[in-house]
Amino acid sequence: MNAQEMFMERPQYEALLPYELPKGSAQLHVFTREFHYKSSYGHGVIPVGFVTDFASIPSFFKRYIDDDDPRILAPSLRHDHRYTTQEIPRNQADLELALGMRACGARLDQCLAVWIAVRLGGWFHWKKRA
Repeated sequence: MNAQEMFMERPQYEALLPYELPKGSAQLHVFTREFHYKSSYGHGVIPVGFVTDFASIPSFFKRYIDDDDPRILAPSLRHDHRYTTQEIPRNQADLELALGMRACGARLDQCLAVWIAVRLGGWFHWKKRA
């Protein structure tokens, strides 16, 4: 499946204003329109009002891919949504992120670095939402 098939439309969101952010949080964005996506693990819809920080990439892994790189933005939206809904197992959500990045043009080493990062550190966010 290619990027055009996975992400058929542009996401529409707005940045939260500084006074709307939880204390000490990164910049967050809220969806202003539903965002539909597809993958081999199933289709999904990110609802209006869903809040995301896009990609939370630890500084060590930023040498491989920056958190505002377009090759990770759409896949990270889907990944955040999967972690929130937990409608598929965590290992599938993490693999879906890497496959989405690859479809969006990321190099194999970038996909591998991000996959390793979410496998090592994603458990905390997964359990927090469970």
